[in-house]
Amino acid sequence: MNKSELKSDHLQRMSDAIQAGLHTQQWELVSLMTGGMSDASIYKIIVNNKEYAIKLDNIERKKFNLSRCYHNLKIVSDAGIAPQVNYTNAEAGVVIMAFIKPVPFQVNDDKFMKAFAGTVRQLHELKNFQSEMSLLDMFNFLSSKISAEIKQEKIVNDCIQYINKIKEIILDPNDVKPSHTDLNPSNILFDGAHIYFVDWLGSMPQNFYFDLACCQIFFYFRDECLSQQFVYYYFDRSPTENELSRLFFMKMFTYIYYGIVFLAFPAMLGKNTPALSHEKLLSLPSFVELMQGIQQGKVNLADPMTQQECGFVFLKEAIKLMEMSS
Repeated sequence: MNKSELKSDHLQRMSDAIQAGLHTQQWELVSLMTGGMSDASIYKIIVNNKEYAIKLDNIERKKFNLSRCYHNLKIVSDAGIAPQVNYTNAEAGVVIMAFIKPVPFQVNDDKFMKAFAGTVRQLHELKNFQSEMSLLDMFNFLSSKISAEIKQEKIVNDCIQYINKIKEIILDPNDVKPSHTDLNPSNILFDGAHIYFVDWLGSMPQNFYFDLACCQIFFYFRDECLSQQFVYYYFDRSPTENELSRLFFMKMFTYIYYGIVFLAFPAMLGKNTPALSHEKLLSLPSFVELMQGIQQGKVNLADPMTQQECGFVFLKEAIKLMEMSS
């Protein structure tokens, strides 16, 4: 990839950051690494024969305060949970960090699972994370972006209304710890020896069971025994009935939360997509089928209609848990 292919503002922001953070204007652009639903641009560069990743966040987006994001990023970088950070500039929306060459990993591997659970636990033991909004604040913001037509669907309305029944669990101050709030396969890097978490835009002190629920939903959706084993490794003991109960309801909330994320995403990008037909809603894939399709690269998460389909699949999983709890 050549620098001439960059947008002019990207080139300027990158050049300024490299000069300020790495003290040179001699750098090589290797490739654009961004994919999926992210609106950030991440490039691989080489400076003095060393590889770096440079991330350009969307400074027009008002949902998150980048100063808070980068403050928390520095904490987890110093703890070895995120790649080493070399430079941040919240006003320009730029981060320069070490490039991690990813190595494929098997989440079912017992050694990896222990390390994964231990890294999540290490995150939750940190201090001095800056806050911005609660999980419910984030949820309410996202649900406000869903079109009126989609909100009329019974499953959407039922899920949104159910949040009122579990809000005390979600907001319990005793369970608030430094959290990532978006642990999914695209936000984990493994270099063969060490696990790193990336994309810390949503990082805040939140209910730590949300992170655990994300891990269960996105990594261990195929096998409930493995899902339970991950939780055992996280606590380093058998969880209590109270802990399992809290995790159950946070898992329900997490399905609803991501269902709303997917349903809100097209509107947040300014795309007016019609609601799925009743026939389409009945023929949606199962959650496992959807996740397998995503892993195999068969699901285009950048497509607005696909995002809506994903949203309803997640909400259907939440409904199953609601029925189990009643």
